[in-house]
Amino acid sequence: MKGLACIAIIAFCYMELVKADPLKGGIPATLPSLYIDQQGLVAGDHGDVEFLTCFAKQLQQPIRWKSYPTARLIEETHNNKIDIIFPMGFTQERRALLIESQAVQEIEDYWVYKSALPDTSNKKISLGVKLGSPQDSYVQRQGFKNILRHNDYSGLFNMLLVGRVAVVALPDVVYKSLISRTDDSTIKFTPYLKRGYGFYLKPQSSAKFIRSANQATLNCRP
Repeated sequence: MKGLACIAIIAFCYMELVKADPLKGGIPATLPSLYIDQQGLVAGDHGDVEFLTCFAKQLQQPIRWKSYPTARLIEETHNNKIDIIFPMGFTQERRALLIESQAVQEIEDYWVYKSALPDTSNKKISLGVKLGSPQDSYVQRQGFKNILRHNDYSGLFNMLLVGRVAVVALPDVVYKSLISRTDDSTIKFTPYLKRGYGFYLKPQSSAKFIRSANQATLNCRP
């Protein structure tokens, strides 16, 4: 009888896990190397796809992913309509609105330009960034005056290719994806900043979920 009771308890716990509502997850719509497949899972040629598979298994709770513009991701998560968003560069501004996870790893931001790096101490140079990105926050804090913004990384890169700006700011993983699509040999880059990235969670996340997400991140990160 004790054996049957144990089996019943295990079966009940399993059924409760299966019945658990999936978390609502979001990824930035403009990342060139990630997309959402028909099953609502993150797919693509980005190394974070393998990490997310491990993360979901460790978390033991399904996540139904959708893609949104970055500004909407942050707004919806801040309003507790999205549970978890990824991959998100860490910034002071985002940290003030959302719950920041342990970092998955560090990435670099690049100045990207043609032939020779412009004088970035000149705050009046024409500089392109993605609207609402960590790079946008950084150049504003640094006092740059002539900032042109685009809502898409591919469109931002094209601004450089056609000469609308002297330099653009890109995260390393985005640069590597975009540079593989052009044969323009004049494009160069210079790293200017290292920062962490990972998850942001909604403000009303439970302490238990925050601990679980952080532990899964630590267990699965490269």
